[in-house]
Amino acid sequence: MGKAVLAAVLPLAMAGHANAAMFQITMQTSGTGYFQMDGMFDEAGPASGGQVPYTMRMIATLTDPVADHSGPTSKWWSDSDASVRVDLEVGGVVYTTIQQDRYVRLSHAAGRSGAPYEVLEMYAELLPHSVGNSASLSHTIHLAPGLLPFSDIIEPMAFATPDVLQTRIDGGVYIIYEDVFVQVGTLGAYGQQTSVSVTAVPEPGTYAMTLLGCAVLAGAGALRARRAG
Repeated sequence: MGKAVLAAVLPLAMAGHANAAMFQITMQTSGTGYFQMDGMFDEAGPASGGQVPYTMRMIATLTDPVADHSGPTSKWWSDSDASVRVDLEVGGVVYTTIQQDRYVRLSHAAGRSGAPYEVLEMYAELLPHSVGNSASLSHTIHLAPGLLPFSDIIEPMAFATPDVLQTRIDGGVYIIYEDVFVQVGTLGAYGQQTSVSVTAVPEPGTYAMTLLGCAVLAGAGALRARRAG
């Protein structure tokens, strides 16, 4: 009986892992940039007067990404219910924002006009903490060509400098109301060191099935032990 149930449970758990619809995207970059984003983060600032060193880590969890576009050399996916965390260190101070149910887009495209690189970008629409009513942040990297296939599905990946040829981060905080559009904060930075990873995240049901399979296996082992005794 235990073997029969286990044989039914474990393939389902493995299938759930293989077809995970959730993905975590992590992009981290260090370099120099200009930051005038007071009101964006939980902490006051940053407000740099010029180019300053920084490190930014942007993590987005896509719960159910949708393929919005699929061409031979351009793909993009989006999720309107993504969770986003941004940690920005400038001048020894770490600025953080953690948000839920945000719009995030991941895109992969060939370089324009035959440029010798491919472009991977994560774009997020956010809410500022205290100033304005809208914000955006994009993390754009240039990859050496051929490292990432133009797949119709999101593929797990991990790249870092020197495979990451160039990085650009752009952001803004805005006041948007009817016909009024005012930018009240800006961010522009280049990166010298960058890493990016995309990993599949098993859905909660997959964990439940795996735990059930382990429980069945443990029960079967205990039953065999009692019978042997």
